[in-house]
Amino acid sequence: MKNSLFIPLIFMFALFSSCTKRAEYSIGVSQCSEDDWRALLNSEIQREARFQGDMQVEVLSANDDSRQQIKDIERFIAQRKDLIIVAPNVAEDVRPVIEKAYDSGIPVILIDRRIKGSKYTAFIGANNTDIGRQIGEFVCLKYKGRSANIIELRGLKGSSPEEERHEGFMSQISKPASQLSIIGDCFCDWNEKEAQLAMDSLLKVHPKIDIVFAHNDRMALGAYNAIKAAGREKDIQIIGVDALLLDGGGVDMVMQRKMLATFIYPTGGSEAIILAKQILQKKDYKKEMELPAALVDEDNARVMKLQYKTMCQQEEKYKKMEKLTDRQLEKINRQEIILFGTILLIVICGIAILTLIKFNREKAQLNDLMMAQIKTLVSQTTNQPPGPSPLLPPEQPDSPEQPVCPEESDSAELPDSTAQSATVFDATVPNQKSNEEYKTDIKLLNQISDIINRHISDSDFSITDIADELCISRVQLYRRIKAMSDINLTVLIRNARLERARGLLTASNKSISEIAYEVGFSSPSYFTKCFKDYFGISPSEAQENWTS
Repeated sequence: MKNSLFIPLIFMFALFSSCTKRAEYSIGVSQCSEDDWRALLNSEIQREARFQGDMQVEVLSANDDSRQQIKDIERFIAQRKDLIIVAPNVAEDVRPVIEKAYDSGIPVILIDRRIKGSKYTAFIGANNTDIGRQIGEFVCLKYKGRSANIIELRGLKGSSPEEERHEGFMSQISKPASQLSIIGDCFCDWNEKEAQLAMDSLLKVHPKIDIVFAHNDRMALGAYNAIKAAGREKDIQIIGVDALLLDGGGVDMVMQRKMLATFIYPTGGSEAIILAKQILQKKDYKKEMELPAALVDEDNARVMKLQYKTMCQQEEKYKKMEKLTDRQLEKINRQEIILFGTILLIVICGIAILTLIKFNREKAQLNDLMMAQIKTLVSQTTNQPPGPSPLLPPEQPDSPEQPVCPEESDSAELPDSTAQSATVFDATVPNQKSNEEYKTDIKLLNQISDIINRHISDSDFSITDIADELCISRVQLYRRIKAMSDINLTVLIRNARLERARGLLTASNKSISEIAYEVGFSSPSYFTKCFKDYFGISPSEAQENWTS
């Protein structure tokens, strides 16, 4: 019967798989931080991956924490990603785990930032040294033959863009013919607020500042806010890097004359996915892919903004078309599945119903056995027989006594032979478990009952404690119980506490609160509620009726 159930399931799974296009390649992207520039980069990566159609991309951000980035890359290695794209935070901190991924056979693409050495598959990004050099040339040309005082707001110390932009900038302003000098600098970690605080301090120290070179536009905005607050925005000019076309980005700042200029720092998200596809398909590729950078000033900022708006409109149209296409494909898939799946579901349901009937009969028998065993153990521990049923109170002496099952008497033992098993389980039930299987199940029930009984006063006692004492996992315990009964262990523990409480109510002079705590309830009010739900009367009523 089991084989007959699995055959249609396998066939239906194969049918569903044929109607659903699954990603062939799994790619992990480890970003060093989160900002507008990286949000645009991630968006380009995801969009190009969807366009390729056979890539699944997972993006994780380390939020400027190298230790977190190491964990993220270790996770990708453990998941055996087909390829990993990394923007290293601090190059030397992250380099060992990048090399580990590379040595394990996973291709690694470095994007935006480099590491020392050659243990990576490819690099894609702009030439930061060249960007710094171009900015230095731009400043030298603007102040040709004149002196100028410069403040440099640098990025995260130890990151390759920070080091390379500074190196390229210094290669020009430190030339003998230059009359430019850096009178102050500060590492601001690419952060607007850090840059604003640093600039505020530098303004107080230096009465004459001509140029601020910020390593990105976010720090440039922070510098501008500090300069404006000091009332010196007409005297100091700012140059940044990124030239984002988003509202409030670097291009807008140039148009609003908050900055003199900015340099385009291309994201390269689409190019990174195309490069990844070439690597994964074993095609030829360039190990070093340099993306172009360019100056943005008031002469070209407006044209770039208009082009960006046109591009955004086209992208919105593309997204709408993509959604329409996805909906059509979903309809086709659903129709195919419904057409071929209905008959299979009918067959499966029929087989499942027959199987469930058989299993439920066996589980119902074990449910009864386990509840009887718990009641017996509780009554043995308290040296009291199980208390009277709330449906048959002791005030009715003429009522016939309820029959006591062998499992509930003080001297009862669990079945340990074929003959004894027959007294517990109906021999007419087809396909019942063998005697050895019943013995194994009963042994487990005995162990669980004993553990519950020993810990019944512990209010923190839980299913996890049962699993620990049995030296199995919580999941394994659930599976074993599920295989032989529908018993809810949480309910079982609570009911065992209530059965113990019934014995104490009839056999001791303790208060209801004392009994509640003694049987493991942390709240007497909750104990009272559970007791009444279980027995149909309150503890105080039970104490009065059952002991009279």
